[in-house]
Amino acid sequence: MNRKKINKLMSILITSVLFSINALESVHAIEDVTNSYKKLGEKQARNFIAQRVIQKIKNKLIAVGFSALAGYISSTLMSALQNILDPGTALAKLLDKKDGFGQNGYIEV
Repeated sequence: MNRKKINKLMSILITSVLFSINALESVHAIEDVTNSYKKLGEKQARNFIAQRVIQKIKNKLIAVGFSALAGYISSTLMSALQNILDPGTALAKLLDKKDGFGQNGYIEV
């Protein structure tokens, strides 16, 4: 990749992050997400996040011409938000990868 492409990619990435932060703040989505996560459960909270925040970022990246990056960003943001909302599961999965019998669904002591 040349320098111009990297700069354009970074500016779009920074813009999308700032856009998502602005979207979260403007609609009080953090409170809405945690409340819906508690009330509705994991599956409907994921749908809420995907419709409100991630879809806006994905559409913006596709409009600019980064459709491959849009798919990667949406999946990365979704897993990051999942880890924020449920840090215990993320930690358990990380420990499960590192134990003696890796990725068997149990943490070996």
